[in-house]
Amino acid sequence: MKFTNRLQVLINSVIILSLITVGMITSSAIQISSEENSSVRETITEDTIWEGKTVYINESMLFNAKLTIYNAIVIFKANATNEVVLEVGDTLNITDSQILSENPDYNGRIKSLIGNEIIIDNSIVENIDINVNSAEVTIVDSVFDNCYEMKFLTLPETSLIARNTFKNNETGLSLTYSSIQLVNNTFENLDVGVSISSSPDILIKGNTFNKIAETGIYQTKQGATIEDNEFTDVNSGITIQQSKQVTIKENNFDKASKAIMTLDSSYITISTNTLSNSEYGIGLSETYYSEVSDNTINDSTEIALQILESDYVDVLNNEITNSSVCLLYTSDA
Repeated sequence: MKFTNRLQVLINSVIILSLITVGMITSSAIQISSEENSSVRETITEDTIWEGKTVYINESMLFNAKLTIYNAIVIFKANATNEVVLEVGDTLNITDSQILSENPDYNGRIKSLIGNEIIIDNSIVENIDINVNSAEVTIVDSVFDNCYEMKFLTLPETSLIARNTFKNNETGLSLTYSSIQLVNNTFENLDVGVSISSSPDILIKGNTFNKIAETGIYQTKQGATIEDNEFTDVNSGITIQQSKQVTIKENNFDKASKAIMTLDSSYITISTNTLSNSEYGIGLSETYYSEVSDNTINDSTEIALQILESDYVDVLNNEITNSSVCLLYTSDA
């Protein structure tokens, strides 16, 4: 993480400075120099900049304006009786900053209103939930640790989530109606890496999934391209359910209980993947009009390739070695 020297000083000696805004407003929901809390939710209507300072958010706030957080530390003072929500109705830009909850047992929350823009760049986010609806999102080069909810709804195709780390949580990301680019991220120590629904043109490429308790990628509804990802020590690498028009290609799996599984789906292409040391390699159930081709499956301890109650499935040029059962096939007829 590349912070400036100025931010390192702030991290080591918590200095609470005054709030800088375009309109020079001061909010009682920001702790300036005392422990006093605001008794009402604050609404900010002027563009605001928090730069080079430590800001404590004591109560929920609504920004009907732009909020820029640069080279700063923002601490949410959430607890059992105080849910702290930062809601932004315009552009939210978090760059070179650290955002966290003071009490790791109670997460703060960042929430976007419809139609704004969210930028998170080179920052650390700890114990903060993020809910975004219909905003253009650019999230790059950042770390998200124990962020219980990371839910994104109806993101435009221009959105990008790249080169981040998501760790120590139940689900790394939840994406719905969001045909975005999800590239070169790391997902580790999670129950589910990415949960995707109704995102037909989403690209999931170059990501790493490590120590995933349930499934690395869980896809439902229509469409996805899942390409060139690495799965290590996962219960299930990729699970496709009630979906169609999904392409899974050039992925690598090592030590997966179940590498690739499809259920009640159609028009699925599974090609040029490499699977090693899995219990179950590739499994299709109630899957139709699909293709399994040019995959390499090594050292599968249970069943390398299994096709159950499926039809119109082409199985072509797969290489299977050192596996207990190479191919188990039953037709839906």
